[in-house]
Amino acid sequence: MGLIDPDYLKSRAKLINPAKARNNYEAGHPPAAAPRTAALSGEVSGTTHFVAVDPDGSIATMTSTVEGIFGSQLIAGGFILNNELTDFTFAPEENGAPVANRVEAGKRPLSSMSPTLVFDQNGRKVLALGSAGGKRIIMHVTKTLIGVMDFGLPLDQAIALPNIYFGRGKLQVEEGTPLAAIADTLTQYGQEVDVTDLGSKVNGAQWTDDGWRGAADPRGEGNARSEPVGVQVRSTP
Repeated sequence: MGLIDPDYLKSRAKLINPAKARNNYEAGHPPAAAPRTAALSGEVSGTTHFVAVDPDGSIATMTSTVEGIFGSQLIAGGFILNNELTDFTFAPEENGAPVANRVEAGKRPLSSMSPTLVFDQNGRKVLALGSAGGKRIIMHVTKTLIGVMDFGLPLDQAIALPNIYFGRGKLQVEEGTPLAAIADTLTQYGQEVDVTDLGSKVNGAQWTDDGWRGAADPRGEGNARSEPVGVQVRSTP
């Protein structure tokens, strides 16, 4: 419960300066929390996502991953078992304290999968989407939702918006986009900016005046197609 302790939250909020980024982001120490050390996981790529809509309006939006090639390389009942243990840190201890993300019984692996359904004010399904991309999945999905819901863009245009992410201690902006052109301006806010490849594989389906319409990320191998039975959108690993 220390993570939601009011005094702890206030102390963390005071670290935020709306006008300028901090030079470092040290981990907090929630009340009653045991000492922990940070360490990186061994996450590898291996995720795919698909969206499908049938004529009755039933929707599947599914993100699936096996991590490394052929996952754990074990098959059960015709299914390839994943290797999600790579989302944990295998070293149990560092600098005399337990590693926060170490393997322990009862834990769930870190996951950023965000297959999403959006309903209108009348409870009708109007949007389904998701993405591959590891820890960047949340960013890819959020950006697309903002594009559709706040900017009023069609789904395909929202997916194509430039990607932005914070990782490895830097603000990362997608190369070859308008964000890259203002990287020097962004550094004036006190944060190092890295212009890099932020490839994504968002795909989804949107309800329009003409019915359901699929859209796939132009950065990936995915495609959208409509068949008599509905709309299918898929991105490949």
